Amino acid sequence: MNITSMKFIDSAINVYVEEDYLYLLDDVFGLFSTHFEFCSEPSNDSIVDFRVYPVEYFPKRGLKLSGRESEDIIMRTSSSEKFRLNAKHYNIDGLDIYDCKNSQTIMVFDKKNKNIDIYATKDSDIQLIELIRDLIIKDQENKGMLILHASAAVKDEKAVVVVGSKGAGKSTTLMELLLSKGYKMVSGDKVFLKVENDTVMMKGWPDYPHLGLGTIRRHAKLYDMVKKYYDDNIDNEPANKKILINPSLFERESGIEFAKGSYLFEKVLFPQLSENEESYLVRLENPQTDEITANLEFKGDYAQTRWNKYITLNYENREENIMKLREAIKKSAYYILGGNLKITDSMLKELML
Repeated sequence: MNITSMKFIDSAINVYVEEDYLYLLDDVFGLFSTHFEFCSEPSNDSIVDFRVYPVEYFPKRGLKLSGRESEDIIMRTSSSEKFRLNAKHYNIDGLDIYDCKNSQTIMVFDKKNKNIDIYATKDSDIQLIELIRDLIIKDQENKGMLILHASAAVKDEKAVVVVGSKGAGKSTTLMELLLSKGYKMVSGDKVFLKVENDTVMMKGWPDYPHLGLGTIRRHAKLYDMVKKYYDDNIDNEPANKKILINPSLFERESGIEFAKGSYLFEKVLFPQLSENEESYLVRLENPQTDEITANLEFKGDYAQTRWNKYITLNYENREENIMKLREAIKKSAYYILGGNLKITDSMLKELML
């Protein structure tokens, strides 16, 4: 039996699987390897133990779903069909069972014994990734972590956070930092924030790159990758069309390095994309704390995340944690990056101070 402990900060999940079925987890481990620590010894304080089997093993367990009462649930909604997840939920003998037809996965939750049995196929990767993400994020929220919808990159231990609404140019700015200015990837979608002694520390989070063709066309490595593996008609597609890229392929083909460490929340960019205008960088005089707190995300605020009741969320200290964050981030430097979002050497010097 292969044992792998996956750990993010101080949240761990133990995964047990026979060697012959490790292939079921290739894409799952590949995604999380950019930010998680892996160990072959089980964690003594894990959130849960996973036991992973091929889906054809489920009938051997003796649990029959046919004819049982069930409810239809939505696990995740997304603009990408790959991430639209739903299931039939059964409660049998105190076990919560989720039959996920679109991912060909059956999950059996035994909360009493801190165990989740997963009956999987090679198409179960997104389902497993979503489950792990949900468990880890909820555990971290209960430990006081705040999660910001933002991108981030780091160079020489100097981190830049990119915050903005849809279409503002977050991904374009991030790729500019990574592919043109030698930064390492901290996160493409979420950063985890914690106030420590009036200082805000942040850590990145793994995700699937979801890039618009306008951004992709700016960089030869991205262009060649997408043309080869996803869309050979890339030159004739609209700039706002987005491509969901496999993380392992993205890492291999782009040459981008990932950063697992924790970094100071020091510099924040608010992109304002205007393709036909020269780029500019303007430091804002007043702290933009409202812009940061408005982009905080909480699992409990989204109805589709409530299907997973393995962890009970506790938001008793939520407002207190937000107030601490609001006060601490006043010391950060905030900038508008406008125009075509190309970062000049003088801009880079300012960001590296």
